[in-house]
Amino acid sequence: MSYQPPYQPPGSALPSPAVGYPAPQPPKKSNTGCIIAAVVVAVLGIGAVGLFLVGALFLSAASTSTMTGTPSVGASEAVTGTEAVTRDGSTVGTPCYTFTVPAGYDVEPASAGCTVAVNIPGGDALSRIEIRPNAGTGTASEALTAIKAELGKDASITVKAADVVTLDQGNLAADVSFETSTLLREIFAVPTKGRTYVIAGKAVDGFMIGGSAYNKELDGALHAVANSFQFK
Repeated sequence: MSYQPPYQPPGSALPSPAVGYPAPQPPKKSNTGCIIAAVVVAVLGIGAVGLFLVGALFLSAASTSTMTGTPSVGASEAVTGTEAVTRDGSTVGTPCYTFTVPAGYDVEPASAGCTVAVNIPGGDALSRIEIRPNAGTGTASEALTAIKAELGKDASITVKAADVVTLDQGNLAADVSFETSTLLREIFAVPTKGRTYVIAGKAVDGFMIGGSAYNKELDGALHAVANSFQFK
């Protein structure tokens, strides 16, 4: 099983993060430009599992990545990747899933289709939470193995915790927390329960949810998104 750059459908590119934000403040030793040049979390693309960069949550936004797990078998739904992301109160909706946006967070304007980023006003990549589609996710156990193997290739990254968990909406997910340059990050790889979404012609069988978790506020917001995540 291999871990590769994240899949991002056409039209879903997110803008560069804002320069600085009022709170929460990042650790003084962090290098927000490329701290995690090799951290994988296709989170959200992972498209596959993909790579998490502190400066841009996912490393190759234009590439189509695949994590080679056991293919999902089930109903499929076509998504162009350009559909508008909706918000009704605290509920954010896409063609693939819904979730609850944390208090004080907004949906970033470039979110489209089933690729979404939420952030605090004036926030940057350290405060951003992203959800991206992933191809070749396989089961939660397979995703967990793939992510741990990829992270293990970089001596500067320390995996702090890794397990298969059941989120509040009943989704099984690979949950991996890792530290690099004093920054704690966390990603959830969530298989689609047998449903395959065809996004811009690419078969997707999972979604990655990821962000920073180095303080109570960021960790709480990330877990709130993951626990409210529900497939349509």
